[in-house]
Amino acid sequence: MPFPHVGGGGIALESRITKALTPDLLQVDLTIKNTGSSRSELEDGIKSILPLPQNPLHSIAHYHFRRFGKLLRGRTALKVSKFVRIEPSAALNWALAVELMHNASLVHDDICDQDESRHDYPTIFSAFGTPSAVCFGDWLVARSFELAIKSVSSDKGFAAVESLAAAMRFLSEGQSSEFSQIPILNWSAYEEVVSKKTTPLLLAPIEGPLLMSGRKECLPSVRRVVRAMGHAYQISNDIQNAVGGDGGEVAFKDLKRRAPNAVLVCFRNLLINGHRTAFDEWMSSHGQDDFYYWKKEVINSSALEICTDRLKDITNNCQRECDRLPSYLKASLKPLLHFLDKHNSPHW
Repeated sequence: MPFPHVGGGGIALESRITKALTPDLLQVDLTIKNTGSSRSELEDGIKSILPLPQNPLHSIAHYHFRRFGKLLRGRTALKVSKFVRIEPSAALNWALAVELMHNASLVHDDICDQDESRHDYPTIFSAFGTPSAVCFGDWLVARSFELAIKSVSSDKGFAAVESLAAAMRFLSEGQSSEFSQIPILNWSAYEEVVSKKTTPLLLAPIEGPLLMSGRKECLPSVRRVVRAMGHAYQISNDIQNAVGGDGGEVAFKDLKRRAPNAVLVCFRNLLINGHRTAFDEWMSSHGQDDFYYWKKEVINSSALEICTDRLKDITNNCQRECDRLPSYLKASLKPLLHFLDKHNSPHW
């Protein structure tokens, strides 16, 4: 089957797309690997709403969902919904809604960052072109809201849908800050970006069922825990970006793009006088002449160690906050906490 567009990389790139998008994956009845009832529910649910063959987004959607990933947000939503006794079909619709919104954010994020690969496969815009990728990302957002609305049965439920809309709004604002003319070089600005960019779609799986069930009293504590989770996840990702372990093709691509990165904030805090001024000026410029100089400076500094220590502190704080939650919420957060625990000691 011909592809609408193949980005830089020619035949090699097309062969990687073909490898990922086998004929079996182009059928509606995808074969999936069951690894638990909640995961199976989510995979079946995603399969059931993918575009049919006559839809122009069919190939893109099936390529994107050739693997379902961790489904962390959906699994968390199902766990919370079960504990607060949300009706099963409503719970599944909410879980699917947050998963689709998360996937939309990935598609759009790759376009913004111009990342041509994700987990060793071409990204949607790289494989099919930017216009098609934008359309597919928008389709995911639309389907997400359709499913979220199906999950509500009262005014409480509509508050959940409103929270999902707010999550996407905050995420868009956080993402756009990466392209600001003013670089993010201090902790307060960095934390504000993370709170908008990373935290909202970690919170949505939990916040939705709590709102639908009327358990608002837990929300302040949950938000503190998830905010800490979001910061820990983003800092871990930033460290991996610095050493080229985040799936990107270039180590320290954030430095090259002048994107917010915790390691860069730590590095700047180590600089004094003229050296800090020179770094600020370079970060505010668009040239690449001194990229390798600053990359070497960051790597030779103690910024990575300091950043890793900060990550451990935030992770410990996250665990302390989680211990204060009701037992059913602690159990519901297990998938997210397990994922965080696996990433709180990056190797570099």
